[in-house]
Parts: sequence; C-alpha cells; structure tokens
Amino acid sequence: MSNFDDRELSYEFRDKLARYSSYDIQRGLSLAQRLQPSFMSNQPNIKLSEKENFRSAEVQTLFNLGVENFQLGNNQSAINCFSQALQIDPTHIGSLCLRGFSYDYIGDGERASIDLKSVLEIDREDKPIYLLYAQAVGYSLLNNLAEATQKFTEILYRQPESQDKYASVNWFLRASTHYAHGKKLEALRDLNQSLSLNPKSFVSLFLRGSIHIQLGKLEKGIEDVSSALEINPYSEKVPLVLNLRGLAHYTLKKYHSAIEDLTRALEINPRHEENINSFYFRGLSYLVLGKCDKSIDDLTQALTINSDRKENALKFYFRGIAYLELLDYQKSIENFTKAIKLNPYHEQAALNFYFRGLANFQLEKFTESTEDLTRALKIAPNHEQAASNFYHRGLCYQQMGENDKAIEDLTRVTEIDPDFYSRF
Repeated sequence: MSNFDDRELSYEFRDKLARYSSYDIQRGLSLAQRLQPSFMSNQPNIKLSEKENFRSAEVQTLFNLGVENFQLGNNQSAINCFSQALQIDPTHIGSLCLRGFSYDYIGDGERASIDLKSVLEIDREDKPIYLLYAQAVGYSLLNNLAEATQKFTEILYRQPESQDKYASVNWFLRASTHYAHGKKLEALRDLNQSLSLNPKSFVSLFLRGSIHIQLGKLEKGIEDVSSALEINPYSEKVPLVLNLRGLAHYTLKKYHSAIEDLTRALEINPRHEENINSFYFRGLSYLVLGKCDKSIDDLTQALTINSDRKENALKFYFRGIAYLELLDYQKSIENFTKAIKLNPYHEQAALNFYFRGLANFQLEKFTESTEDLTRALKIAPNHEQAASNFYHRGLCYQQMGENDKAIEDLTRVTEIDPDFYSRF
C-alpha cells in the first residue's frame, strides 16, 4: 500500500505556490482543485478544524495568485482569482478590496462600488486596514484624489515593509492616485519604492515608463516598458505598452522600431476602435520612410472612426502629403480641402493651403493655386515653406501674364532664403 498522503501534497504545494511563476501557480491551483473533492470525500473522519485550515489555505493561495496577477497587469485574471477566493470565503476583505481595485482599473466603476460597499458591511477583526483600502478606492471613484492619497498614506504608515507582504502594491496604488491627480514626480517617487520591494512589478514598471515618456525622458521610459514586457509578455496591457513604446520610438525618429512595435500591438488587439493611434503613428512612420502606399492605408484606417472631428485635420493633411508624393494631385487636393474644412484657422491650415496650392499648380490650375498660396501667406506669413510659397506663386503670376507680381514674389524668395535658388 502506498505511503503517499494526499493531504501532505495539498498543504505543501499551497505553502509554496505563491513563490512560483503565474503559469506554474495556475497549473498547481488546477491540481489542488482536482485533489480537493477526492480528499474531502475519502476522509469521512477528518476534523472540522482541518477542513477549515484547508479552506483557509486555498483562499490564501487564490488571494496570492490574484495579487500576483494584479502586479503583472492581468486585471481580469486577478478578478477571477479574487472571485474564486470569495466563493469560498465571502468575507475575505482583502479579496473584496483588491477585486474592487481591479474593477476600477478596467473601468467598471459600478462593480468596484459594489465590492467596496460589501467591505463596509463586514464585521471582522482585520477590517480596519481594509476599510482604509475601501475608503481610498471610494474617494478615487469620486475623483476626490487628495483624500484617496491620504488614505493610501495611512495604509503605508500602518503597514511598513517589514510587516506587509504586499507593500509594493500599496506604493503602486498611491502612485496611481498621485498620477491621476497630475502629480507625476510624486508618483515616480512612490513607483521607485514599489519597484525596490518588487522589481518585477509589471504595473509599476509600465506606469513609471509612461511617466518618463510623458516627461520627455524617452530612453528611460523605453527601458522601463521594455522590462515590463520581458516580465509579462502576455499581459492584457501589452498592446498599450507596445503603443507607448512605439510612440517613444517615433518621437526619437526610430521609425523602423516604431513600426515594429505598433504592428505587434495591432496584431495582438485587432479591435479597430482602440487602434486609432497605432494606425496613425505607423502611417506617419511609413510616410517618413517613403512608403506612401502603406502610409495611406494606415491613415485611412485611422480616419474610419469619427473622421469629421476637428483633431483629425492632421490625419487628412498627412494623407494629402502621401498622395502628393505619389503624384496623385486630385486626391491630395481632396485631403487638404477636408483638413482645411475641419480646422480652417489653425496655423497648420497655412500648410494645407500651401500644399493644395502646389497640387493645383501641378494640374496647371494657376488661378486656384494663386488663391491657395495667398491664403497660406495671409494665415502665416513666415510659415516653414514661405520661400517656396512665394516662388510658386511667382510662377503662377508668370503663367497668368502678371509679370510685375511675378518679379516681386520671385525677388522676395531670396530675401527669405538666400540659398533657395542655389539648391535647384
């Protein structure tokens, strides 16, 4: 007869479960759930206290797994773990609080509120510290970020690192509140503390990288978000991380790297409405690299939702540039016209009129070209293409037989850019 004891195996791996990777934990948890029914049914004389210990260990295992998934950016997996723990023990306040946080982070404020109200209704000895959690999230949901920050500060004061296994999460949560309040430097300090306690916190690395990029520290930001991707390449947040890193690469003029990141983000998350910026910046990267057909395809995708909004004027502008590069003058005119219609008074409109003027010039529509080039100079007399603007208007006047105006404009060119003609 075998000496193998199911109970010893179950308790042993529950004690060690939280030390393993998320994948190993889930495999182990699955085994535990298969063992539990046979263990309970085959041991009729088991003491009630042992059953309670078994249930308590399983709740703690599920809670640990939920915390790990939370830090890895797997919010839905964290919610699932906390929910399983609460099926066993509906009064487990830690699971209620962190499930509430997780719901809040995926934008489900209604369910977050339900969990927090449940915390308030429970009477347990460990309630005071978790009551602070509930209050912190409640204030956050009400956009009372100052009070939320204060509650997280109280939590950190009551649970120093030496006593709180999950202090890294606490520092991250206060950092998130600082960040939502626009206090990026304070958030960075808290994230540094969080990562000193848990260097493999995906969420802390991601948020710190985001802040670095927003502050213009692009290389630091790329380093952080790249570390986050190495830690958990399967997180629900990976498309966001890739988009962020792609934008940073684009800003650093690393267009090939930007295209690689944005393409991966689009492959992982095909939901089009969430990918507008991915298409947009990949389209711009293609445009800079001279791949105009691909640029037009991406910019067209970026314009398929809410194309009549004012902020889309730039998308039409860049698509117009791509068509102009391909010598498709009529389509370029259509795009510049749409951009002008969406935002006719912005300085950017000067470039729309200028490039539409060039397209009309190529189509030998000299009257229309002259009107566009004149509008461009009226909006921004010193815009970045002003010398070329005067040059092409001068040529239009020449074609129209207005030689005095032509000479005046062509002379003005050298006043703006003395080397203009030498570059031809």
